[in-house]
Amino acid sequence: MKNALDITNYFFSENWLKLLEEVTFFAKKSRLVWYRGQSNNASENGCYPLLSGLFRQSFSVEKILQWEELSYKRFFENGFDLHKTENQWDLLYLMQQYGVKTRLLDWSESFAVALYFATRNWDHKTSCSIWLLDPFRLNRIFHNLDELTSMPKTIDFLEARKEFRKTMALSPRMNTYRSMFQKGYFTLQGNTKQGLEEEENGVLLRERILKHIKIDVELRNDVELFLELSGINQLTLFPDLGGLASYVNQWTTTDLMKQKFLKDTNDQNSKLFRQTSSGKIEWKEDENTFLP
Repeated sequence: MKNALDITNYFFSENWLKLLEEVTFFAKKSRLVWYRGQSNNASENGCYPLLSGLFRQSFSVEKILQWEELSYKRFFENGFDLHKTENQWDLLYLMQQYGVKTRLLDWSESFAVALYFATRNWDHKTSCSIWLLDPFRLNRIFHNLDELTSMPKTIDFLEARKEFRKTMALSPRMNTYRSMFQKGYFTLQGNTKQGLEEEENGVLLRERILKHIKIDVELRNDVELFLELSGINQLTLFPDLGGLASYVNQWTTTDLMKQKFLKDTNDQNSKLFRQTSSGKIEWKEDENTFLP
């Protein structure tokens, strides 16, 4: 009599496959898609608004603009030997990459990258969020532009920022390894404390330019499987010694858990089954996959 071995967690759930269908459909009907992951840990309404770090602060817009100028000048003056740039826009991108509160909001061309950041510090109590954005349609509806905006060197950021009214999709120069590996892009927030989903009375959601995908806690196993198959981890997104150290800690812990699991379940005579919406079903590997 064969032992029964439950391998349900070896597979993606039906809810995860439905989620991927929503993501895929949005991607297929868009010229370009940017993705943003948010953990929503400790959020009041279960989902944080799409606000840049600068405008999440509880100051008036006037005070926020003052804070922005002071932090910008301090970063430029104190770190010139490190960043070695006088271009104000390149400096802004660097500030965002290294954690300064700016009016930039991070996005990625990769769904897997966004998923990693949504679940990186997940408390597994609140649903995570993946936001999907068509940046071309954003610029068309907000700025009557048919392309992404790449700010020229002749325009000073500190002067230009006073005229920012609505969010704009930017195409920055990839000036760090992080931005290259994370396939990073930015939206530039205007001088408003409204989240992107609320701007212009929520027109982006109404026109299906912006989409919100909720990742419930029960999809935790699906997330881990997807990121593992995608090869997304701390080292691939942070290609430095800090990223390597975090990756080694994570990999070693996971490897020891896998060794124990394989030892406990490595029974060639076991009968394999998985739970589905139709009940428990038997599962076997496709023998054709072992043929040339």
